[in-house]
Amino acid sequence: MSIMVMFGIGSLAMFALLVGLFMTALLAGAGDAGDAEQADDEEVDRSSHAHGVHLG
Repeated sequence: MSIMVMFGIGSLAMFALLVGLFMTALLAGAGDAGDAEQADDEEVDRSSHAHGVHLG
């Protein structure tokens, strides 16, 4: 078996693995961040205002 055929098979296998992982990530979703993300957003706003950053 030539090296190019083996490289092609390996490339296709890795591509299939990456597509599978991508589909799994899409189906699993990000999940619910809940209160932790809300607290982070509030802390970012407070920190931004404390340092003179005014958005919108």
